[in-house]
Amino acid sequence: MRPTRRVAARLQWCRLLKRNRTAGIIEIVKSRNGSAALLERLLEPVSRSLNAEAAKELIKLKADPKTQARVDELARKCNEGDLTPSERSEYERYVTVGNVVAILQAKARLVLSKRS
Repeated sequence: MRPTRRVAARLQWCRLLKRNRTAGIIEIVKSRNGSAALLERLLEPVSRSLNAEAAKELIKLKADPKTQARVDELARKCNEGDLTPSERSEYERYVTVGNVVAILQAKARLVLSKRS
């Protein structure tokens, strides 16, 4: 059975969300609203102010088990095409926050690589 256009588009979006949780983080921001450059500029002062200790702590930052379990559940439902509009909105918020954290972590790694 062939999925409807709406379901196919939703599945494509879910695959994009899942793929970009771990790689190419900025691309999802670009593809959704073109704000990657803005996000980079907004976060630049944070990365400039990082010392080695803060950078190391930022790199270790990850979701608590309860939050990660919820994200995993939403990702699964997204891949299956079963997200409600409310869940989709919630999932997108988690992904956005994850993107910001990932960008900050990448900047922290860059800070550490330049200092070693």
